[in-house]
Amino acid sequence: MSSKEKLNLFLERESIKDSIYSIADAFDKNDFSLMESVCDKNMVFDLNGFVIQGLEEIRNKSLNIVGPMDTTHTVSNVRVDIKSDGRKATATANAIAQHFPTGQGQEKHAKNFLAGTRYYFELAKDKSDSWKVEKYVLKIIWTQGDISVMQT
Repeated sequence: MSSKEKLNLFLERESIKDSIYSIADAFDKNDFSLMESVCDKNMVFDLNGFVIQGLEEIRNKSLNIVGPMDTTHTVSNVRVDIKSDGRKATATANAIAQHFPTGQGQEKHAKNFLAGTRYYFELAKDKSDSWKVEKYVLKIIWTQGDISVMQT
């Protein structure tokens, strides 16, 4: 593989990682436009077996609940596999997500919910050659704290 090919592969992988980080950031900032910029409008979101299809439904059933909360979604161990056609990819990542009720993140004894998760992604390039997430599977591995925080 030439230096130019290696650089292009690196840049493609970084672009995919940016899409993944942007989804986490969209939840932390309650920013639908950010999510929309990196996701296919028909994206499937499988939240530990609860499947939501389409960005508007994801907004209504997930982002509108988590977005206003005081949260941090910290993503690590991102692994990317770009398929041989260069137009499809899969990725995996680990994440730790801390959740507090809105405005209570800095309260010493506020109830909170912490989850260790694995993310699985399917991505494709759109017409403008940007990577878009088509499927996002979030599998909860462990939890700590008060799950009722998530039922606002």
